[in-house]
Amino acid sequence: MLCNFRLTLATVSTAIAALPLSSHALDIVPIKNQNGQTAFEARFFGPGDGPFAVFDDGPGEYSTFTLSPEQKRKIVSGLQLWAEIVTLRPGHVPPVLHIGTYDEANAGAISPDAPVAGRDTLTTKLLAALARDGGPEPNGHANIAVGRLDFDELEHMPSQLPRDPSRLDFSGVMFHELGHALGILSGVQDDLEDSPTPRFGERLNQWSEHLRDDNGNPARPGQAIMCSQCDHSYSADAFDVRKDQGYFSGRHVDEVLAGAMPGLPVRMLSAGQLDEDYMSHIELRNSLMSHQDYRNYTNFMEAELAAMQDMGLQLDRRNFFGFSIYGDGLTLDNRNPYAARNAAGTAYVPGKYNTATLGLGLHVYGERNHVTQSADLLSAGNGGAGIRVDGSANTLAIAPGVRIHGNGWNGRGIMFSYGRDQVLIQRGDVQALGRHGIALAFDFGNNSMGSASEYRGSYIRETEDGPLPLLPELEGPLARRVDISGSVAGRRAAIYMSDNALVGEINVLRGASIQGDIVSLYERVDEQGRQRLTSLNLGRQADAQGRALDTPDAGFKLRYDGNIEGIRNLHVGLAGGQTSLNGEHRLYSLDIAPGATLSGNSRYTMNDAGAFRNRGTLSPGNSFGNITIAGDYVQESTGRLVLETNARGGRDTLTVNGLASVAGELHVALQPDWYADGWTVRSSELFQPARQEGDFDVLVASIASPTLLVDTRDDAGSPRGYAWSVMRGSDAYSQFARSGNGAALGRALGRASSEQQLPLRDLYRSLDFSRMDGADVTTALEQLGPGAYGALTADSIQRDHRVGALLGTRGLFTALPATRPSGWQAFVQPYGYHATQDRREGLASHRTSETGMLVGLERSTREDWTYGLNLSISELDSTSRSPHNGKGSSTAFQLGVHTRYQPAQDSRLHFAAYARAGAEQGKMKRGVGFSDYQASHDSDWSGASFNAGLATAYAWPLNKAVSVGPVLGLDYVHAYRPGVDESGPAASKLNLSSLKADSLQSSLGLMARADWQLKNAQRLQGYMAVTWEHEWLSRYATQQARFASSPGIAFSQRIAVGAPDAMGLRAGMDFAPQPNVAVRASVATRLFSPGQQDVGADVSVSWAF
Repeated sequence: MLCNFRLTLATVSTAIAALPLSSHALDIVPIKNQNGQTAFEARFFGPGDGPFAVFDDGPGEYSTFTLSPEQKRKIVSGLQLWAEIVTLRPGHVPPVLHIGTYDEANAGAISPDAPVAGRDTLTTKLLAALARDGGPEPNGHANIAVGRLDFDELEHMPSQLPRDPSRLDFSGVMFHELGHALGILSGVQDDLEDSPTPRFGERLNQWSEHLRDDNGNPARPGQAIMCSQCDHSYSADAFDVRKDQGYFSGRHVDEVLAGAMPGLPVRMLSAGQLDEDYMSHIELRNSLMSHQDYRNYTNFMEAELAAMQDMGLQLDRRNFFGFSIYGDGLTLDNRNPYAARNAAGTAYVPGKYNTATLGLGLHVYGERNHVTQSADLLSAGNGGAGIRVDGSANTLAIAPGVRIHGNGWNGRGIMFSYGRDQVLIQRGDVQALGRHGIALAFDFGNNSMGSASEYRGSYIRETEDGPLPLLPELEGPLARRVDISGSVAGRRAAIYMSDNALVGEINVLRGASIQGDIVSLYERVDEQGRQRLTSLNLGRQADAQGRALDTPDAGFKLRYDGNIEGIRNLHVGLAGGQTSLNGEHRLYSLDIAPGATLSGNSRYTMNDAGAFRNRGTLSPGNSFGNITIAGDYVQESTGRLVLETNARGGRDTLTVNGLASVAGELHVALQPDWYADGWTVRSSELFQPARQEGDFDVLVASIASPTLLVDTRDDAGSPRGYAWSVMRGSDAYSQFARSGNGAALGRALGRASSEQQLPLRDLYRSLDFSRMDGADVTTALEQLGPGAYGALTADSIQRDHRVGALLGTRGLFTALPATRPSGWQAFVQPYGYHATQDRREGLASHRTSETGMLVGLERSTREDWTYGLNLSISELDSTSRSPHNGKGSSTAFQLGVHTRYQPAQDSRLHFAAYARAGAEQGKMKRGVGFSDYQASHDSDWSGASFNAGLATAYAWPLNKAVSVGPVLGLDYVHAYRPGVDESGPAASKLNLSSLKADSLQSSLGLMARADWQLKNAQRLQGYMAVTWEHEWLSRYATQQARFASSPGIAFSQRIAVGAPDAMGLRAGMDFAPQPNVAVRASVATRLFSPGQQDVGADVSVSWAF
């Protein structure tokens, strides 16, 4: 047993004398804290370096062997933890530690007694130096002796648990020994050399003055100690620990224990035998500072640090522990946080991570507690952890939104380290993202004394000589249930279950997020030889508190991109919802329950005793993907194997390296793609078992298409194989048309060969996998055609009719200025127009706006004729509306001649004729958008037009000012647009042939006008006309079109260029402010034109010169 160095070398009362040093250079290492301050100076003595310790009754102790560099590093790491714990006082002078070696299988540390200033109490020279109560000790304040023990040789890594599975934890032992040198030493000596007659010294030290006996009585100087194996006779004045229930009591200890126990337990006996160190250890369960055979701590618990405070060591306990629970049966909402400390060490800094080595946010030592963690625990220190649980039957709940982070090197989020039947309800955010970090760790660790002396775990208690009787706290799984609906992320592992820790079940619930591997290494069997299993359950329902229920959750969804290692004992069960697992998974067994779906890209290696069982739905990939099963696959009658494929070679595959025993359903789901007619896929391309037993009961082929059909048949080339082929009929698309143009385009698409379809495969894919009711196809058949061009052509023709009407009625509805002797007149006539057209009478639904200018120069003759030239310039915009999607524009320039007959002496008769020709610059941006297909196409062209017409009217005077009469007009328009090649995505751009369109429109009606002569030769005229307009030629032009990328897919479209009939209304006012000037303003509209609402306006100014 360790810690007998003080007895082997000398008695406690001896003091270190001056040490003669050899001529060899000592290895001197400053032991620094995180702030770079030197807390201790370590001097390593090797053979030939002189004695590392000299006692009054001996020649001194010399090192017998040399420590290796790695051993020195281990010692330094244990000392550094103390350097970090101790708060250095101003003016600190580092105490000197002499470290040597000896040949016994032991280790120990000693620091000579020193008086406490102002008190009749002893301390150690090391503790006195840290308290600045002692002076310099050139020959060392403490000695540490390292014997020939089987220390671990692992590379140093800070850890809350001993890491080596067989050897002693070197750093932990050094930490323990320096604890003795810092004062954890009773100072008790035997009265007789060969008889257990323990007695306190004549002066108590800072440890023993806090000791209490079985009855709570404090120790006294020189007091005899009675114990069950001591030779002292009974005395009422003795320190009575016959029940071995002594303890250490102090203010800080009492604060931490909070009444859970009277103090820190100390013992006279160890494993039933008298311990000659006499109450010089702290016997908390499994404590590193205990003398127990099994210890799975590597540092002090909070209550042990509190004891150091009670002995006078200055430290900030809250830097290393956020809170500790030592009591049993408590219900507690822990709102104590853990974070970085402020500079004064008096409070936490909210939101800032603590960097203490082995810091711990919450420690649960007690049993049967219900603890809710409601404050953030933020550790980023090496080996730090958020929560450690060591009792049994505790329930720990992490509240939603609470962060439990152990993001330092080898950090832990939440660790369960001892006991049985723990429950975790994780609804918060648990992280361990540092190097080797584990978010949820279920691990007893190892024994810091070496597992040969004792090794423990779930249903495990053994030594190198064989098993020992189980302790009650080991007779069950370390954790009975773990419910996860929050986030869990670990760099080494998200969830880790060691080879000594059994977890009953882990339930991953709705809302959970897991990043990192899942590892289960436990492989023990029960008394009947059956494997003790851990169940990883995915997709159960949860109650309002985040606790799993034994019912499936159909709304569960999880994607996990990590590896699962659990071939020894991990059973994965999918209870409900949808789970995607992506990685390498080694499992004992797996079961997909009815109603649950498993997908993802994974390789499953199954234990020979288990199987991959499908009673629900298995669908490889996250679209297309692969699942390989190294083991047996069993699909029951309720099971479904859903395999997706497409025409480009994307597909799911299920490969079974063992025996596939199948029943239930095989479902082939064809995914959106372009499928050539007759495309075929075979089951052997998708399902690939090494051996097959049985056959599928149901074959299903699904394709979510309004246009495609699938044929299922046996595959003659493969036993137990099937084949599926895709077909489309000639009316696959035209059946959804709602117009003749749409039907024509649909027939062209349906008749196309596979070679013709190939350049348009993206278009076909979107058509074939649009909404099942065909509504998207209906829209597409309109948008894919040149309907927007038709709307612009119709607008261009109607524009020419409107300008012709302005010329034909000039002088009839316009007050002309008095003719000058020269006979010349000029006019300027700006105009505008706006209309909306619904989809009626073959016309496309669209909106039109136009602005323009008509200017002219004319001359009147004495024969009452007027001849002139005119020029019109206009800008027209045409915006198509659903189902078409296009925005076109036309800029037109037209030059013409006109004539008018109107006798100067008889204004009742009016006759006009005109002819115009010109060019237009057209542009179109056509959009196609349906289902998931989006495209925009642009084009431009230079076209031409011709317009000619005549108009006549006769007005009968009703009185001097008012006249009425008939009006008649006839207007002809010819429009020409050359062939158009669109730009844009290849799948839907068009080539349009050249287009010629003609329109002959008549107007017949009545007019009324009034003419008033004003003073100063001014004149005012008003008028109104009602006409019926009729189209005499065919209202339709034929547009030939083809897809530019596949010219073989050609079709024709009928384009309506105008409405058949309409009623025209026009009204206006003229004003002649002086004889040679006339100003006019008018408005016009058309009624009873199917689906059209429009309004036009113009203003003209004429003057004679």
